[in-house]
Amino acid sequence: MSASVFDNLILLIQGPAILVCIVALVLSLVRWRRHPTRSALAFAGSLVLLADTAGGIASGLWVRDFARWRGISVVHAFVMISIMNEVLRTVGLSLLVAAIFKSREPATPEMGFPVRMSDAPGYRPPPAPPRYR
Repeated sequence: MSASVFDNLILLIQGPAILVCIVALVLSLVRWRRHPTRSALAFAGSLVLLADTAGGIASGLWVRDFARWRGISVVHAFVMISIMNEVLRTVGLSLLVAAIFKSREPATPEMGFPVRMSDAPGYRPPPAPPRYR
C-alpha cells in the first residue's frame, strides 16, 4: 500500500470521530448558559479527544518519515505515540463521563415566577372568592 493511499485511508477512518468531536464542541457552546459546568466539562473532553484524534493522525504520518530520516525503529516510535494517544483519550473520555454524571445546578431565582410560601414572613392569604347565591 503506498503512502498516499495509507494517508487517505487514515483520514477516512478518523473522519467520523473528528466530526463527532466538532459537533460536541458546538453543542457544548450552545448549551453553555443552561448548564455551564457540564458544558465546560463536555467542551474540555471534546477538545482533548479532537486533539488526540488529530494529533494521532499527524504524529503517525510524521513519525514514519522522521524514523526513516533519523534511523530510529518505527515500531518503538509508534508504541510511544500509542501510549500518549491512549492517555489523552482516557482524559477526554473521563471529562465526558464527568459531564454526563455531574449533578445538575439548582434553578436560579430568575427562572419562573416568585411563589410565596405560607410560612414566609409577611405572608397574607389571598382574599376569599366572592360567593354567589
